[in-house]
Amino acid sequence: MKSFIQNEAFRLVRLAFPVLITQLIMIGMSVVDTLMAGQVSATDLAAVALGGSLIMPLVFFCQGVLLAVTPIIANHFGAKRYRYIRRNMMQSLWLAFFLSLFGFAIATQLGRVAAMMSQDQHLIALASRYIHFMSFGIFGGCFYQAWRGLNEGMGNTRVIMMFGILGLLLNIPANYIFIHGLFGLPRLGGAGCGLATALVFTFMALGLGGYVYSCKRYRYLQLFQIQFWPRWDRIYAILCLGLPIAFSIFFEISLFSAITLLMTPFGPTTIAGHQVALNVVSVVFMVPLSIGITLTIRVGQLLGERRLVDARRVGLLGLGLCLIVAMFTASLTLIFRPNIVHFYSQDPQVQIVAIHLLLIGAAFQIFDALQVVTAGILRGYQDTRSVLWITLISYWPIGLGSGCILGLTDWLTKKPMGATGFWLAFMFGLGCSAILLLIRFSRLSRRYANWNIPSQKVQHAI
Repeated sequence: MKSFIQNEAFRLVRLAFPVLITQLIMIGMSVVDTLMAGQVSATDLAAVALGGSLIMPLVFFCQGVLLAVTPIIANHFGAKRYRYIRRNMMQSLWLAFFLSLFGFAIATQLGRVAAMMSQDQHLIALASRYIHFMSFGIFGGCFYQAWRGLNEGMGNTRVIMMFGILGLLLNIPANYIFIHGLFGLPRLGGAGCGLATALVFTFMALGLGGYVYSCKRYRYLQLFQIQFWPRWDRIYAILCLGLPIAFSIFFEISLFSAITLLMTPFGPTTIAGHQVALNVVSVVFMVPLSIGITLTIRVGQLLGERRLVDARRVGLLGLGLCLIVAMFTASLTLIFRPNIVHFYSQDPQVQIVAIHLLLIGAAFQIFDALQVVTAGILRGYQDTRSVLWITLISYWPIGLGSGCILGLTDWLTKKPMGATGFWLAFMFGLGCSAILLLIRFSRLSRRYANWNIPSQKVQHAI
């Protein structure tokens, strides 16, 4: 048992490190956008926050559907069913294409929604242009996620890290060029961050796709020896697994976005402070998210190998690792939050708001870590529907409901708590989600370990 724990801990760390770097780089693009827009003005920073709160849930929803590719590929890879890998890869690309069209069509209407969020016309104009530019990045984001699912499912997480590093290195100068209008280009301000990110997403998708189809590592899969045209039964099967994942992510992201929108009447300073604090918490969140992605891969592979008891043990090991890491990062956030906020904005009022909100943010990091890691484990079991319903209940009726009560009314307090009330609501929603997901994992993994498993779900998910 001790040897198993040591071996699996080493394997998890080896898989998780490139995933962590990748996730930090992906969120790093958002951090770069926030930092560089914040250096222009508080209005530009607020525009990026408002535009991002509208379009990023849509982007994450489309990518969330394609997150199903990772556990599907991991399961087939563990069982050495290589022909199923190439079949699902082709159909996931078709699904990425259809999701891109869907996301782009929705994104074209988000500018009208932004116009209803504020009376500041300059803010609305910047946010609308940011959304317009970002909408073209949906195509790259979806195709990149499909090819990423193949690499992650087969345990090749390092190449994802390398493309992420290249993307970040391109994002920084591209932001600067479009924000300030260098080389004869128009000065776009904060909206230029959207154009830069869209171009980087496109580059990453093309680069990773070229790698997959040219690398010797994947030649034995014979990815070109497939039926090119879409197979609706297989696309439907991926959707059945991916849609609950997408809606789960959408409920969480949209909770943060909805609260950002509800805080718009508080003014640009409060929105900017909220965005800074949220950005810091999002960076820290990448650590448990990476552990969750790694557990999705490893649990899926173990189930494909029919090592059902080991799958449960790895899940418990991952939860223990997650708890230790979350307590460490929460302590660092609590201690160094004034220093961190100083890098984001030089506005004293924005700093005061952000430092105060990060006090609450440090507290809910433990709940956030537990819920995302447990959700990752359940996705490895391909149990995505329970995650969907748990997150729906936890984030919206509990999270958003309590946020509106605490932030906008005096029902429970002497006066509305404003941004503080909404951040306390984050903690309530995430805590509820963590508890319910842990209960679900405990029951499901015990049933699998006792061989009371639906064979079709494990052996032939697709």
